[in-house]
Amino acid sequence: MPRHDESTYSSRRSGGSPRLLRSGWRTLTALGVASSSATAIPTGSIVISTRAPIGSLGIAEVPVAFNQGCRGVRPSSALDSRFLLFQLMLARPYLDSLGNGTTFKELSASALGAARIAVPPLPQQIEIRGRLVTAHRVTSDARDRLSRQIDLLREHRQALITAAVTGQLDFAKAAA
Repeated sequence: MPRHDESTYSSRRSGGSPRLLRSGWRTLTALGVASSSATAIPTGSIVISTRAPIGSLGIAEVPVAFNQGCRGVRPSSALDSRFLLFQLMLARPYLDSLGNGTTFKELSASALGAARIAVPPLPQQIEIRGRLVTAHRVTSDARDRLSRQIDLLREHRQALITAAVTGQLDFAKAAA
């Protein structure tokens, strides 16, 4: 079990989106990896949760260390990392179906390794990835705009309720 001191952890804070794994507020040092059961993977690797829930994904933009409940997938030179990320996102129900367990499902390393996904030639992977990134950006932007509109509607609704309760609305005048 690693010690939680400055020799095994360093604390740096930086941002990151849900699928891009970057430097976080608490990072494991080389000594921390060596003195624990953590697994370290290089930049460009995919991290996949293998239990509770199976299939949550991230791509390492920096070297990443993890412990229980995750596996690292290091793409070969014939496989584009971001294309693989999209493939695994789409394969989540399939991967979940490969999990076993009664209290909670877990995807074993052997089941993950035996899973099959389509792998076109690298130039096609890059073209497909580009199209998927564009489509993802468009849908993500639309989702963000809708979320903001929902927030504004909730604020407006709350303001109307407050105005009605405090007598600031004249319902007789509004009905006429």
